[in-house]
Amino acid sequence: MKMAPTQNIPVAYRLLAVCRNVSAHTANEFNSTIFTESIMAQGQMQGYIRPYNATFGWRLSPQGYELLREHGFSYLADQHTQRVGRRFEHAAVASTMLAAAISPFLESLTQLREESGYLPALSLRARKGQNVLGSSQLMGLLRLHTKLFAVYWVTEGDHILTPEREIDSLARLALGANCKNYGIIFCGDSYSGIWSILNQQYSLERKSRREKKPYAALYQTAPCECLLLPTTNVGVEQLRILQTPDYPARLNQIFQLTDGTVQHCHAHRNAVNLPVRYGMDMNLKETVLAARQARAGRYRQLILCALRGQDIFLRHVLRSEGCEVTVLTPAVLEQLYRMGGAP
Repeated sequence: MKMAPTQNIPVAYRLLAVCRNVSAHTANEFNSTIFTESIMAQGQMQGYIRPYNATFGWRLSPQGYELLREHGFSYLADQHTQRVGRRFEHAAVASTMLAAAISPFLESLTQLREESGYLPALSLRARKGQNVLGSSQLMGLLRLHTKLFAVYWVTEGDHILTPEREIDSLARLALGANCKNYGIIFCGDSYSGIWSILNQQYSLERKSRREKKPYAALYQTAPCECLLLPTTNVGVEQLRILQTPDYPARLNQIFQLTDGTVQHCHAHRNAVNLPVRYGMDMNLKETVLAARQARAGRYRQLILCALRGQDIFLRHVLRSEGCEVTVLTPAVLEQLYRMGGAP
């Protein structure tokens, strides 16, 4: 899952070439890991990066594309587009993946079948003679171990996608990628922003499979794991945990907890006789089920472990579900990553 060396070419250049346009917001969010001040300043001075433009964001110059070609990375030169906003969203997702040491440079389904990584939909749709995604609203495909995630950027609107077709497409793509399971990741600027869209009510009057519906319909009817992921450094930490094999069992070992006895819970803390769930994946459906199963088992509450940056949102959203939200410390996370070999 580690990226291959880029022969002294800043990885930011490749990301700019793949995404075409990067917003100031994304560049600022990842200015300590990808779009560092020195890289951006030197790139402009050498003529490889265009000066920032409020409409088109950060872009490579023709010289930047030529530099990449000289080092074996061939990308189509940038063209002005009316869909710059969509490109900004692609760049936010790809930057989050890259910051989490997940390669966003996969270019084909064949690669996705052979290795974990992120395949941007832009790369697939740019290939002539291929239309494997059809009319899907996918932002990209993320493979983690043997699970394939469809990645979406959620937006407001009543008629955006057809949930049944999106699920059918994902199931087909997972089979083609030789993945045993599949799920969905809903991205946005923040947990609260994503949730405000996914939690909206929508009409159930018409039943046609062809009817386009909002993202809330896909989230609320999807028969698979659904995760919320912000394109921020908190999202990066979330992805690092998702890359760590068997992290619930490893955390149980760190905390010296016994296995969970309540459905949808990961552990039991005997000292206080309470069930424990590791909610860092931000699978709210599973978390709500765990809390309700805990109440059905006559427990006074559920201990919900989260990351710093998830805790305030979770306390707000789950305030009526009887959860005690506790934050994992940096020391615990470091120990977890050492045990699991995460990047």
